Amino acid sequence: MRIVRSGIKVFFIVLFVQNFFLFSVKAQDELKEIKQSILEYQQEKDSLNLSRAWYKLGRYYYEHDSIEKSNEAVKKALYWVKILKNDKGISVISNYLATNFSYIGETDSALHYFEVALEACINEEDQQRKANILVNYSDELASIGKYTEATQNAIQAIRIKESLNDSSELAFAYQNVGEIYKLAGETDKWEEYVQKAYRLKDCEECTDLIALTSIYNDLGGIAEKKSEYDKALQYYDTLISIGKEYEYESAINVALSNSATIYKLQGNYSKALELALESQQYQTNNAYQIVYDKILLAELFLATNNLTEAKKNINLAIQDKNLNNYLEEKTRAFKTYYEIEKRNKNFEQALFWNEKYKELSDSIRNKEVRAQIVKMDIAYQTEKKEQQILLLETKDKLKSHRIKIGIFMLIGLLIITSMLFYILQIRKRQAKLTQNELHQKLLRSQMNPHFLFNALGSIHNFMLKNETSKAAMYLNNFSSLTRSILEHSATEFIPLSEEISTLRNYIKLEQMRLQNSFSYYINYNEDLETEFINIPPMLIQPFVENAIKHGLRNLNYEGLLTINIVDKIKTLHVQVIDNGLGFDVNKQKDKKHNSMALDIFEQRRKVLSKNYNCDINLSIKDYSTIKKEKTGTVVEIIIPIAE
Repeated sequence: MRIVRSGIKVFFIVLFVQNFFLFSVKAQDELKEIKQSILEYQQEKDSLNLSRAWYKLGRYYYEHDSIEKSNEAVKKALYWVKILKNDKGISVISNYLATNFSYIGETDSALHYFEVALEACINEEDQQRKANILVNYSDELASIGKYTEATQNAIQAIRIKESLNDSSELAFAYQNVGEIYKLAGETDKWEEYVQKAYRLKDCEECTDLIALTSIYNDLGGIAEKKSEYDKALQYYDTLISIGKEYEYESAINVALSNSATIYKLQGNYSKALELALESQQYQTNNAYQIVYDKILLAELFLATNNLTEAKKNINLAIQDKNLNNYLEEKTRAFKTYYEIEKRNKNFEQALFWNEKYKELSDSIRNKEVRAQIVKMDIAYQTEKKEQQILLLETKDKLKSHRIKIGIFMLIGLLIITSMLFYILQIRKRQAKLTQNELHQKLLRSQMNPHFLFNALGSIHNFMLKNETSKAAMYLNNFSSLTRSILEHSATEFIPLSEEISTLRNYIKLEQMRLQNSFSYYINYNEDLETEFINIPPMLIQPFVENAIKHGLRNLNYEGLLTINIVDKIKTLHVQVIDNGLGFDVNKQKDKKHNSMALDIFEQRRKVLSKNYNCDINLSIKDYSTIKKEKTGTVVEIIIPIAE
């Protein structure tokens, strides 16, 4: 049995709020606030914020277990974002809508909206989002037996993620490919990809709750295929523990149902039936699980010779409109019906269901289809091995020429320093502030000579120590940060998700350079629409840099950097907090270290206010003035959300 993924995170969410919260005072206030904002935006004819508000309403209904209302609201959000011809919004909303339809078993609608989302990604040229949507799209195709197309899309998603060094939800991408091979009857390939996913289970960026539960579910299924029943039960017990820990009822239902299957295979039908009935206590409105459980109960009642209950449950399964979406389970249903009618000595009906079973079973395991799938995987593996060989050759060359590379890096540093000095001279002769000048100042504040020297110096030290893998990783992170800063320096507004990604990259480089002397957290609600919210680029980073260089440096205890981001509908509230010695306005050093960030910030604020009517507020306080027991500095920035 498989665990169906739904929603998004990177674009994907988990249904975790139960019906009884719907009528709570807090929920009612939230619903009232969202509906009020919709009315306001309608009067203002504000299409962008109207789309955001409808989308937020759809997510609210989804979390409160009202899928139909959620779909209606999200469709309205899609309508308004299509008017704006905003491909990014179209892809995000369409993907969310598709996963909603997938969850309730409406496959045709799910496939339609996945295709709309992919088309928007192509127009937008967003490879990362395209990979995430391809994973869900392939899962939906596999559920209706289109294994060739499913495998093609799933492998394409993995290629994109690997080429972008994108580890987000990579475990689920591997697990998803394995699931397709499972459905196609290729057990060895199924296990290969599940093991790839399992190796990433401790990586937070690579594995979320759905991926983790799916991995343990698949490991149990593989052990079952090998008749290693004790091992399978251990995996399912782990899955039950995870489900109870995170209150994820769907995972508990799956684990109990699969454990019942193991006991059925061992001939312990009473124990199997007990677990199958217990699983009904955790049943959700997941279309696949409902179909699976009906068939399982029919099989167990048949095994215990209760033909009346067996026929009752198999009839419920056959009559379920969602059965056509799950061909693997449909074959089980036909086979079970055949066994029931044969036991009842209704031989004409038994023959009828046996023929339907054989016809469907042959079609979904067609040898030609399986050959095409294996061929695609061989092509992918060959390409990957060629890339690995090329990487090894590159590392060998890097190792043998490290001295030359060091000299080249020093020359590059001198050139960069000279260029920065030349730019500084030009700046002194400029009399008028222009938008381009602000971008250059911003670029200089991020990529200052001191940071370049330390970063390149660290890489050089790794080279001299013959730690080529660390040098390559550090250089890759450094080049990614440089590229993103250069791209953003010429852009008026960027999505909040890209700003957060740049901040993570920068902080990780500083952690590596300072030998992990501090830790950090970036906190924001999982409902925050980071893909929709646009802000000026690199507005937060100068204050993060100040916190690291002047707040967290040379501490005799572990430093902590916290960034809190809160969406207030029309404004975004950002806090940058460090647990250093605090902010003292009387110290000349503090004045100097804040002046550069404040000078750039004030000049950018004036231009943004003039050009876009975008008033940004800033406050800097000693943490002890807010909480007496705390030390450090709190910087708070209030940013109007760009339309």
